[in-house]
Amino acid sequence: MNFKRVIALILVFILTAALIPFGGVFAAEKEAEEPSVLTEIDFSKIDSIVSKYSKTAVYSVAVVDLKSGEIVGSRNMEEKMSASNMIAFPILFTADKRIDAGDITLDRSVKFKYIAVGGRGELYKNSDGKHYSLERLLCAMLRSGDGNASNSVLDFVTKRSVNTYCQANDFPGVSIAYFIGKTKENSKQDNFVSAKALCDILFIQYNAETDLGRDFLAKNLTVNKDTKNTGLGRHLEDKTDTLMDFYNVTTRKYNDVSIVEKGDTAYAVVWMSNHERHVTLEDVACEVGDYIFETICG
Repeated sequence: MNFKRVIALILVFILTAALIPFGGVFAAEKEAEEPSVLTEIDFSKIDSIVSKYSKTAVYSVAVVDLKSGEIVGSRNMEEKMSASNMIAFPILFTADKRIDAGDITLDRSVKFKYIAVGGRGELYKNSDGKHYSLERLLCAMLRSGDGNASNSVLDFVTKRSVNTYCQANDFPGVSIAYFIGKTKENSKQDNFVSAKALCDILFIQYNAETDLGRDFLAKNLTVNKDTKNTGLGRHLEDKTDTLMDFYNVTTRKYNDVSIVEKGDTAYAVVWMSNHERHVTLEDVACEVGDYIFETICG
């Protein structure tokens, strides 16, 4: 073999071997330039936000991509949390399943029961005993957080059905045994749901090709003067194409769900918190919501 050719081959071998590690470095740098949403949400930052406001607050949070169903970030998401009117979503899911099975219809007449005294809503004591369509009660349940609309639909579809459907679909932490207004918060006599279960239900309903799918959610999870000034949705309306929000509050509890659509993306954030004054928990949820949505939507 020609001496010069041998030298050239040796040089090619040396240069190739020297560049292999750099190829790995360049690939790593390319990956670093395209971080996933999961790595972008810093939940230690959320812990810091919570601790800034409260030393006693207990919270659970989860973020779901409504297009893929991926949980892109969470903290304590499978923990059973005191539900209040967050039972509205397992109730909605169960109603949709029973409609799909042919058991009931949206125009079915349902007796309204005024069980929980006070609170938000659009149907009051003077409507006790009157009959409304199932659709009317589901709308009131989501649109105004009407606890008695939730109670009436729960009574109609039955607590047993709600728990059975949730268990059959592996929604963690769902336990509904009492009507709203008849519970004792964070005790054995309470209703529970997890942030993970709510994310799973929201993903299913958002993508459902039924009358209770995405359009029904958008029509009824409306942003009003309350949600504009409360929790997750406080600063978000002008930053998104569509904002849907649902919250409930008691003296020492604040739960909130926000759905944000921006461009081709759609995310839901579920926030559940207790063991602190609700006004403090609302402030926490607001700051957490700002951070999360700024991270995932830009």
